Amino acid sequence: AAASPSTPVIDATGGGHPGLGITWPVEPVRGQVSLVPPTEVTAGIRIVLCGRSACLPVHEGRHLIASTYDHHDAGDEIREADHARILGGLAEGRPAVARALAGARPDGAWAGVRRTTPDRRPLIGAVPDRPGVLVSLAHGSRGVVGGAFGGELVAAMCCGASWPAFIDDLAAVAPNRRAAATRG
Repeated sequence: AAASPSTPVIDATGGGHPGLGITWPVEPVRGQVSLVPPTEVTAGIRIVLCGRSACLPVHEGRHLIASTYDHHDAGDEIREADHARILGGLAEGRPAVARALAGARPDGAWAGVRRTTPDRRPLIGAVPDRPGVLVSLAHGSRGVVGGAFGGELVAAMCCGASWPAFIDDLAAVAPNRRAAATRG
C-alpha cells in the first residue's frame, strides 16, 4: 500500500501489517500486567517508575504494575506466579514501593503476546522507500512508556510539528536501522 505525504499510512499494529508488504524483525513475547489498589505509600506516585518492573501512577483507583517478559510462551492466562515476579522486579529498583504493594491482591490483570525486536527497541518513524508510510511497532519491551512516546512522535511527523523536546536523535529507533526490514 502506497501513500502520499498528504495521506499518511500509519502502521501501529505491534508487529507490522502484512498488507504493507514489509517483513519486520519482530518476535512474540508473552507478558502480564497487574492492577492493584494504591496504598498510603504509593498513592502519591505521579510519574512512571521504571526498572525491571514498572509502577504507573494511580488511574481509576488502581496502579498498573508491569510486566513479565517471556519468550516462547503464547499463553494468555493470568498467572499468580507472574504477579509475584512483577513485585520482585519492583523490589530490585523500588524496594519501598514493592514493600507497600507486597500484600496487595490484583483486582485486574492482562496477559497476552506483544512484539519486540531482537535489540528490544521499537521501530518508530518513516519507512524508507515508502513515501507517507510511518510505523510505531514492536513496543513489547517497555511498551507502557514507549507506545505513548511512539504515538506522539508519529503524530508530530504526520502534522509537520516539532518533535518532543527531549528527542535529538531518532537513529536508535529508526525503522531502517541494521537493515531492519525486508520488502515483499
